[in-house]
Amino acid sequence: MDAPLLSPSPRVARVLVLLGLALGACAARDAASDTVEPHDVDAVEIVADTSERDGDDISSLDTAPPARRCNGYAALCDRRLDEIVFPATHNSMSSADDGWLGPNQTHDVPQQLADGVRALLIDTHAWNGGAYLCHAVCEFGHQPLAEALGEIRAFLDAHPDELIVLVIEDALGKEPTLAAFAESGLDAYALELTPGERPPVLADALDAGTRVLVTFQSAGPPPGWYHNVWDYTFDTPYSFASADELSCACNRGCDGRATKPFFLLNHFITRAIGSIDDAEEVNRRDVLLTRARACEAALGHLPNLVAVDFYEVGDLFDVVAALNGVEGAATTSP
Repeated sequence: MDAPLLSPSPRVARVLVLLGLALGACAARDAASDTVEPHDVDAVEIVADTSERDGDDISSLDTAPPARRCNGYAALCDRRLDEIVFPATHNSMSSADDGWLGPNQTHDVPQQLADGVRALLIDTHAWNGGAYLCHAVCEFGHQPLAEALGEIRAFLDAHPDELIVLVIEDALGKEPTLAAFAESGLDAYALELTPGERPPVLADALDAGTRVLVTFQSAGPPPGWYHNVWDYTFDTPYSFASADELSCACNRGCDGRATKPFFLLNHFITRAIGSIDDAEEVNRRDVLLTRARACEAALGHLPNLVAVDFYEVGDLFDVVAALNGVEGAATTSP
């Protein structure tokens, strides 16, 4: 049976009729070698006028807003924090950009965040009567803690769909640490986890304005956001002399490991000073992704924090994307 004919809409039918009139007039003009009749021009003008009245201008068509990207990817918005892998830097504050001797990173923290790093492993110390970021010997490199926290706050101010994790090796007491957080204003963004409960969904944490998860290796609450990292996290060893020694053994925080939401994968060679040559070897995709998958299988948990030296060397972001099951480079929120 023949398919039924579809009737054009009234507007389309009107345009077709007018177009037919215009074409017919053009044919008559060619046949008679005469000038265009006035009604021919009117027909063309009517077509244009009708198109404008009916809103046919393509440039005026509504387009759907872009999908929200949380920490660079739409797919991460609906995941709990313990279901997400965060690219991390070891001794984040120790950078060549800031003139530190024997640095573990090339770029400073603001550049790391701009490039997509979302977890920072930093060390605090009391030095010269103040609160500083240092690594062992402050004369080799230092930055006022409040200033460093203010840089993180500035990034969060500018990027409302980003969440950052801090793992702080705290050789500094709680009182000066709290004072530095208050001075920087970063405490206003602090996320408070509830003991015994799963972490929040990333989009929910962002919407609540709680966009920095703060953990300390020694101290703990109060306040509620002042988490002890080993209450919520376990890690691998962090002292390896060569790539051949990298292992998936559980190191710290292993008591009650099965109930802890976060797994820190330490993936760097430990020397007196940082080595780009080491980073070039262990940050390659085949080395880093293979170890991450092996440790996930061995310890029964997604490696949530993948910490490396010289993050820009090798394939950290590509490996994190693979672990998260997403494609393409992260797109930082405007």
